Amino acid sequence: MSLKVHYDPEVDVLYLAREGQEEEVVEVYPGLNLELDASGELIGVELLHASELLKEAIGPLMQKATSGQGGKGMVTPDIDPNHFKRFCKGLGGQTLKTLKQGCAFKFSVISHPAYRLLFTPESTGKEGGVAERYLDIYIREYNSNGGSLRPSDYTGAVNGSYVTTLFSLYWDHLKGRRCYTKT
Repeated sequence: MSLKVHYDPEVDVLYLAREGQEEEVVEVYPGLNLELDASGELIGVELLHASELLKEAIGPLMQKATSGQGGKGMVTPDIDPNHFKRFCKGLGGQTLKTLKQGCAFKFSVISHPAYRLLFTPESTGKEGGVAERYLDIYIREYNSNGGSLRPSDYTGAVNGSYVTTLFSLYWDHLKGRRCYTKT
């Protein structure tokens, strides 16, 4: 399996990962996390505050990343599906607000029998949701469309305003993150 290396200058994190289902994250040193699969095999390394520790190696990556595409000068990091799902579990039970219109909704996550995000708008009380397979599509599209937070940029766009709100909260969380929610 190939190793994916990604540096995110916005949150100053260096990711080294290979394919696999992340089951556990172990902080081995402040700012250094190891991601393990179900059999305890290493599938990823995450280095927080990477530029401080790897100034000479990260410098060229930062310059390339911040040059942006199409003159925008903006970088949008990819979302790791396993980490995002773990983050969502930690948000379960909270009342959140959509990005554009600020509509309040109760958010929850069901893990069994199948992973599913549930959204209940306060205005209607009618529950809707996104199954894991559709969430994976949203994440793939986010990673390929430059990190758009416009719900209409996603296939189907059903519950898109809720999912893009979660994407935004996820990156806000990563900026100051120090711990993980275990799966």
